[in-house]
Amino acid sequence: MDVPVKVEVRGGAEVVLTWEDGTVTVVTARELRAACPCAFCRDPGGMREVERILESDRPVRIAAARAVGNYALGFTFDPDGHETGIFPFTLVRDLGGTPA
Repeated sequence: MDVPVKVEVRGGAEVVLTWEDGTVTVVTARELRAACPCAFCRDPGGMREVERILESDRPVRIAAARAVGNYALGFTFDPDGHETGIFPFTLVRDLGGTPA
């Protein structure tokens, strides 16, 4: 499994992952929030909440990022404080449009 050699959150607006082969993946906070894989966000009620947040005029930002083991990242998002999603590196890489 690919593990990034560097993870950087830029201004709360995006996360940048640099891979061992030199490939760089950039994913916006908005894209991450929309793709949250947690049970709440995949439930119909949670999906409506995510849509409401994404349709709001308030910007979606990454308030915090953390490693989850050696296979994933966890994020805390503004404006809603959501933090339960676990984003495997493969998911983040796919969101950035970079083939795994």
